[in-house]
Parts: sequence; C-alpha cells; structure tokens
Amino acid sequence: MIIPIIPNLLSGCAGICIRLLSNIIEIEINGGDNMSRLTQYVIALTNLYGIAHKIKIVGIYNSQNEDWINLNEVEGLLIDPTEELEGAFIYPYKDYFVHMKFLRNLRSQI
Repeated sequence: MIIPIIPNLLSGCAGICIRLLSNIIEIEINGGDNMSRLTQYVIALTNLYGIAHKIKIVGIYNSQNEDWINLNEVEGLLIDPTEELEGAFIYPYKDYFVHMKFLRNLRSQI
C-alpha cells in the first residue's frame, strides 16, 4: 500500500537533493585548491571532447565568464602544463590539449 504522503516527501527531498548537488558542483568548480578556473575549463573540455583547441578554449571560457582571458594565457598552459593537467592525463599536443587515450592515436598516425 502506497501512502499519499510519500510523493510529498520525495518532492521535498528532491529540492534538498538538488540544492545539495548544486553546492557540491559549486565546491567542485570553485574548490579550495589552487587550480585556476582556466585549468578547470581545459580539464572539463578535454574530458568532454577528448581534445580541445586553444582558440576554442578561449571562446568558451570568455562566453561564460566576465573576466576574459586571452590566447597567451592558454598558450602558457600549452608550454608549461600544470600538475593538475598531468594528473587528469591531459597533455599538450601542438595547439591542442589532448587526453592521453587520444594522444596515443595521434602519435601513431604521424
């Protein structure tokens, strides 16, 4: 037998769960570590697509943030990748950030 109170409890829980989830996501994105927002974007885009071009990163970042970046900042990460990128198995390859899974394929095609 289903008690009519259960849907009300679930809907209340859903709201709380969504708020908790949004707080977790906010903590994940703006966490207490020293990872820059740009590094977070590079990791997120590379995890999503497997490969991310430096110009595309600048465009997406600038479309979603008030504090814009320029191409030189992304090129700086290509020249000197952070430990966080290496920890996420993301490496520079020419004008791209590439996940290690795809990097092996790129190198074998050259």
